[in-house]
Amino acid sequence: MNSFFPIIQEDELLFSLFARYHERSLNKNEKITLTELGSPRINPLLPNNIQNFIETLGPFSQDKEYYLIHHTLFNYYCNFLPPIQSNDLLHYMIYGLKERKSNVKPQLLSNSFTLKFCPNCVRDDIKNLGESYWRLPHQLPTSLICLKHDVILENWNYSESKTSLKTLKIRDLSTGVFVEFSNKTRFYARKFAKQSLKLNKEKSNLYFKFRYGKFYLVLIANGYVNSTGQVDVLKLRSDIEKYYGNELMKLARFNERIYEQIVEYPLICNIHFTYIETLFFINFFFNSLSDFMKCNLTLPTGEIGPFPCLNYFCENFNQCNIQDAKIYFDKQKRRLIINFKCVQCNCEYDKIFRIKDWHLIETWFYKTEEWKINVLSLIYNKGLSIETVSNKLHISSIEIEELLKENKREKWFEPEDLSICSETSINWIKRDKQVLLYLKSIVSKGIMFEKSKVYSWIYLTLDRTSIKAELQYLLKTNEYIEKHKLFDEYLYNKSK
Repeated sequence: MNSFFPIIQEDELLFSLFARYHERSLNKNEKITLTELGSPRINPLLPNNIQNFIETLGPFSQDKEYYLIHHTLFNYYCNFLPPIQSNDLLHYMIYGLKERKSNVKPQLLSNSFTLKFCPNCVRDDIKNLGESYWRLPHQLPTSLICLKHDVILENWNYSESKTSLKTLKIRDLSTGVFVEFSNKTRFYARKFAKQSLKLNKEKSNLYFKFRYGKFYLVLIANGYVNSTGQVDVLKLRSDIEKYYGNELMKLARFNERIYEQIVEYPLICNIHFTYIETLFFINFFFNSLSDFMKCNLTLPTGEIGPFPCLNYFCENFNQCNIQDAKIYFDKQKRRLIINFKCVQCNCEYDKIFRIKDWHLIETWFYKTEEWKINVLSLIYNKGLSIETVSNKLHISSIEIEELLKENKREKWFEPEDLSICSETSINWIKRDKQVLLYLKSIVSKGIMFEKSKVYSWIYLTLDRTSIKAELQYLLKTNEYIEKHKLFDEYLYNKSK
């Protein structure tokens, strides 16, 4: 077999090499050729079990990574897949599935493909080589034009062909009138083709840049989300059509139903994007693919990542090292929750936004058991005062007091490790101001969340803490509570 096996061209698809070998071998049945190549079936873009093919070639072969990267679409598809699927695709293409269950999307492994070609390239091949071959750059899903001849690519339906392992001949080329496309269509087609080649050469990991509702944040930043949190797809659709033109969108077979997915699932709509829709949206919102890869996460308030770790006890405290985030949409309360997690200490915090005006309601820090122990250590071991710890950690001193009451020092530390603090009498005027400010902050958050039931928020706070026992000494705090209680009664009576 090695004596007449074709030399693979620099930009040739591995499938094309198999097709040229099949024509030279004069095998009547393709199954015979596939058996000789060590492959039970052929997928034009993602051939499987190429290890057998490489072993068949023996000393004449390159390593398997060479064929995967330069002569298949493996690198291209990996940009749109999570790591586990990329690893399974690698295993499938080198060794086949065998008994291993694959996480790869079934449509990637099917045989229903439309191959593309440039008629001028086919004519040049037959003139210079005596045969044609399938070029890998033409088969990239987001390639629409031949960059060499500036000709829009034509389609050949692989799945409907009687002969699967074949190359194109002059007779296969269309004799119809050549369709002229506008300069605008050609401009974007060339841009997409160049970006497609870049994706195939370099792993850009578009999957990580578009997951967890990040596309929804892009829509917010560009003014396509209204005060109810819904995406204004009519405006989005109109602007995209004006930007690219209907001719390009028809040529690329842009899925118009994707707008329905954007409305219905604004946070995860990108999982329904095909490769062409992904490039369409990236180039619509950013100057280029490179700009998109360089851009960081932007919050509705304009804050740009990476984001700081808020854990005082972390080595990276206040250092901007958090690159990723998870986004959640609370329809009932009309708010957006963005979750951040530090990879160094695993502590998490949320930024909560009101959708109506994208106002930041609250930054909520998840207080883990380890964090609580560290707070207790600052007071019991290092002897810091509650006020000092409150200022350092940016939390209310009342929260720290409650933590101390829940966790007696004997429970956490040995007696000899404790620093005994002398008891002092309570300054009730100072305490009154402290509790009043705390209640006002709680009420403020309650109004932002619920827009009503102010007294309920005060009552829940008093019930959860031990402040209720101190109220007889807190004059201004009592006045504040009574004012809201009377106002709630007034609203109740008025509604009746």
